[in-house]
Amino acid sequence: MDVWGVMIAVVNHCPIHRIPACDVNVYNKPDPQVYRRLISECTSLGKESEFSTSFTELQSNFLKDRPPKLKNLIFLVKHRYRLCKEKLGEPLPPQYALELLKVYAWERGNGVTEFNTAQGFGTVLELITKYRQLQINWTVYYDFQDQEISTYLLSQLTRTR
Repeated sequence: MDVWGVMIAVVNHCPIHRIPACDVNVYNKPDPQVYRRLISECTSLGKESEFSTSFTELQSNFLKDRPPKLKNLIFLVKHRYRLCKEKLGEPLPPQYALELLKVYAWERGNGVTEFNTAQGFGTVLELITKYRQLQINWTVYYDFQDQEISTYLLSQLTRTR
């Protein structure tokens, strides 16, 4: 697995940015070497929060077996997020974190297929207001077995948000 730069060109003469990326086998847990190289590359470039694009398919796979009603709630919250982001003075969590908050709320609510959408929406809004106090992680595509990855993950979990 090679880490390679992705060039993103934006119209209107904006600069081209190089962000770390890699090929990830979306059907298996990626080899720890992939994470080690991305961590190294991203840290050296000062772009630690920008390599998530490499894992878009993994993110999709994480959600694909979730019930349609939960996916609809995800779309609803994303829509409201876009509308509110500009108007709110306080910073909001990154958009990808919203998906995780919704899955977390759904799992905490026993993971039932049928649930009250309004109540789910309210629960997610409450979690958004407390996102800085939350520490939620799933080890579906990574774990803490590799020392370098573990050290990095623990530093991310304990950093100021």
